[in-house]
Amino acid sequence: MKLIATNNTSIDIQIEHLDGYVLPANASNVDLLSIGSGYSLEDIYETPLISLLNVTGEISLIFEGKYRIESDATIGEFLKDPLSYNYKSELINNNYYTPVFYIKNEGTASGTLEKTEYYKNYVDSQNKGDLIIEVTESYNIDQSDSSVFNSAKKCISRTKTWKLVDVSGAVDHVKVKTKTKLYNTRRKQHIEGIRRRTNIEEQLIDNVALAGILSGVFVSESDAFEKLVALQMSHNDALQVWIASGRGEIYSEIANDTVNTWLSSVVADNPATNTMCPWIIGMSFKDYIVSKLKAEIR
Repeated sequence: MKLIATNNTSIDIQIEHLDGYVLPANASNVDLLSIGSGYSLEDIYETPLISLLNVTGEISLIFEGKYRIESDATIGEFLKDPLSYNYKSELINNNYYTPVFYIKNEGTASGTLEKTEYYKNYVDSQNKGDLIIEVTESYNIDQSDSSVFNSAKKCISRTKTWKLVDVSGAVDHVKVKTKTKLYNTRRKQHIEGIRRRTNIEEQLIDNVALAGILSGVFVSESDAFEKLVALQMSHNDALQVWIASGRGEIYSEIANDTVNTWLSSVVADNPATNTMCPWIIGMSFKDYIVSKLKAEIR
């Protein structure tokens, strides 16, 4: 947060947030006055030079935010690091930033939350409004046992990074805040594993429905929904074991399923599938589902 003092004479003063600096008693032709976060606007006005200029009407103080979030935070008259703002409770006029989530869809960390973007004035995916905050997450997955499928591997830690968007719309990758969470108990690893596999299941449903419709295997979205529900119900016990652990009989059950006959159909190679889901082309649905449950494919 920056305060700029401007006037019509020869003095142009900038007051910028930097800890550990004492306000000087006077200022010369272009002075940078740095103050700690405990100072308020009244403190600034009470300094001799600024007080004099204020009384004579020769100076005015305005907030100039470097970051978009600064115009919405109820920090009052205190200068505070914008990375420390609580953007869920310290916003003026009941402003609300809409989160848009991005789930990692391939690799060892499949199913983890990869990034969250927070938008102001969000309408829909085509009209997102203004990006305010970007939060990225990096997961450290246990790679010690190569025989364990990706979806069953344990999460060791997660590093979360907050990045602000400046007034020009650019994400600041230099001034960031990071925090690391350790999954150092069986319970923490179990809960995170369930969250990951639930996300993988949702990705699988979306991809199979899309590929099935584009290949002509499903005649409509409702047809895809009915067939996928029937598949889930016929393998529910094994599916629940997989969600809880990433292990079990679900892989062999899907591979040997002869009841849900559409599983043997192959994803067509056509302009639509090439555009929307090229990674599934040429695979049977059962092969894709097994690979996706193992988190070996997008």
